[in-house]
Amino acid sequence: MRKLANAELDRLNKEEFKEAEKTPIIVILDDIRSLHNIGSVFRTCDAFFN
Repeated sequence: MRKLANAELDRLNKEEFKEAEKTPIIVILDDIRSLHNIGSVFRTCDAFFN
């Protein structure tokens, strides 16, 4: 097994992504006890949506 090159991943480029139809997603956090958890959710969301 080998690591795929970026060109092999069949991803949209930046302009295609901006024009693509997207599904809105709402993230709801309940009973947060640590600011580290909130930061982790923000980073996860940022990675997912970018």
